Amino acid sequence: MPNTVCESLRDIDPGAYTHCQEWLPEQVKAEDLDIGITYTSREKTKEPQIARTAPDGIVSPTEYYQWAVNAINQDPLDVSGMAKALYQNTGIRLPYLFTDYDPATNTDDRMIQEIQDLAGGAEATVTLLDAIVDHVVTKWNIFPVADALTLGAVETVQAQRGPCQGIAHVYYGAALVAGLNPQALSVEYLANGESVHHTRAAVPITFGGGDTVDYTLDGALGIFGPSPEGEITLALSTLDFVSLSYANKWREARRMGLPVMAEDKHNIETALKLAPYHYSILEAGIGYYEFLGEIDQALPLFDRAIEVFPGAIRVLSQTHPQTAKVYEPEQIRAVASLD
Repeated sequence: MPNTVCESLRDIDPGAYTHCQEWLPEQVKAEDLDIGITYTSREKTKEPQIARTAPDGIVSPTEYYQWAVNAINQDPLDVSGMAKALYQNTGIRLPYLFTDYDPATNTDDRMIQEIQDLAGGAEATVTLLDAIVDHVVTKWNIFPVADALTLGAVETVQAQRGPCQGIAHVYYGAALVAGLNPQALSVEYLANGESVHHTRAAVPITFGGGDTVDYTLDGALGIFGPSPEGEITLALSTLDFVSLSYANKWREARRMGLPVMAEDKHNIETALKLAPYHYSILEAGIGYYEFLGEIDQALPLFDRAIEVFPGAIRVLSQTHPQTAKVYEPEQIRAVASLD
């Protein structure tokens, strides 16, 4: 019998619908999934970072993906089950999982076993985290590089190099395998007059006095140098983290001067589907469609980006002038006149 909870997905996302029919337990009701869409706040950096749009009585693809990703994270070793089906149904890979989606290979199995061995020999969380960092740096010899495409955890280990997000995939996935509860973080700051975006993984640790401190797992800051004071650190939902891996492939390809590829469309559309209210994803989408000259596609993203982060209108009008020229010129001129 079809699961009626999935019905709203049938026409708007057939892949999510198929996955939902196969994997959503019968006891999960529509109201359990219809919780709104999580996104990262840029304006309340001192408060919990995950905000939610209001439930609307309809299970959207993003809400379903939130449930599916959280369910997969509860059993990160079951990569041959729900995670593999998610990829087969939707083309969405969770890049922090230690799997290459190929049962004929065992490289990913060896990586998982190595992390499990570390977890089995550690007596304390901090000791385990120290051991994971040492293993990544000295055993897997992963070297941080800025000019590279973001890859999944397995591919990053195999390449022994990657940008910050690729390395964050490795640390986040290793912490999951070790039975920890990792948190993805987005860091933004100015360096030499340019905005730097950095991704890292961390594991919150609560000490005896009740204070919780993020133990940062980070192998890429050496590229950019120490973060200056005034950096903005935003907690990312897992869905944000995954969507950024798709959006950043577009950004990295442009920065490296690579030609437009067929997969760019899939990457941008997937990122927007997973995190339709994440400012950085919206900005990447605007850039993609403006690059193609498809301003009509960029306009609704421009509008939503300002809705999510009103203070961005000034920057967006400078970084995406073609779209800004069409989007409410009077409002943009009013902001510009304040300079």
